[in-house]
Amino acid sequence: MMRKRFLILCVMSAIPFLSMNAQTASFLNLPDDARDMATGGIKAVGDAARAIDTTVVDASVSYFSWSPKGVGSNIIDADVSYRFNKVAILAQARFNTYGSYPMSDASGVVTGSYKPLEQSIGLGAAYSIIDGLAVSVLAKYVGSGLAPEAKASAFCADVNVVYAVKSLKVGLLAANLGTKLNYSSSSAPLPMLIKAGVQNDFAFGEKFGLQIGLGAGYLAQSPNKAVVVDAGADFRMFDMFSLRAGYHYSTDVKAAPSYMSAGLGFDISMISLSAAYLIASGPVSGTLCATIGVRF
Repeated sequence: MMRKRFLILCVMSAIPFLSMNAQTASFLNLPDDARDMATGGIKAVGDAARAIDTTVVDASVSYFSWSPKGVGSNIIDADVSYRFNKVAILAQARFNTYGSYPMSDASGVVTGSYKPLEQSIGLGAAYSIIDGLAVSVLAKYVGSGLAPEAKASAFCADVNVVYAVKSLKVGLLAANLGTKLNYSSSSAPLPMLIKAGVQNDFAFGEKFGLQIGLGAGYLAQSPNKAVVVDAGADFRMFDMFSLRAGYHYSTDVKAAPSYMSAGLGFDISMISLSAAYLIASGPVSGTLCATIGVRF
């Protein structure tokens, strides 16, 4: 009986995190890095493109201070790919932590604190089927620990198809297709995302370039569903500096927030530095992201 009451207290303590975050594991559909966040989070032209890109190694680490006026989570994201011939090996990891909350025993006495953690670890591959056409599959383990006795795990996969012709890329993404997160007394489906997107690069001489991207999709984030639309631009100068801006629109803010975004990028040799900032009226206002990457 005491154990049961303790479990109820744990789950009740975790409820504020669930309600503010709309659903557990919603962090899976957040932008990939600072560049992606700054340009609206299109995502559809994603992992599959690494099999047709000229880059051999592409690695990055990102830090997000997400929704500082709401859930206040801190996210670390690591991403690496290695391409040889027509195949690219993919590996990703994302860790999402919230602020600590007090733990109490059955009599209501505070006995300590607990810091909720969600994580995703993925491994997969991209393959160039023919010139310009590639597909990728990323298998992921997802873990959620809202309280010491309220933990769950799930398995899912992301499937991405990209077709490139000259400076144009078209992509289709199906993300988080898999099992439910089964807690001790409830279960929660993963936030499925189906999305299409297009990107095109324009060159203005040898010193300036502009990439424009558009995306649209459907997000099923139980109990809410939304249509999302993204637009973003990346203006590049002297093959070194980048100015970025974007807009992400959602028909249901409980499923996903709407926001404007802006960012900067700086490249020197093989190293890239990026930063992004969200402009919105809701709790995601003031969200920051910083990314350091290496490509060669």
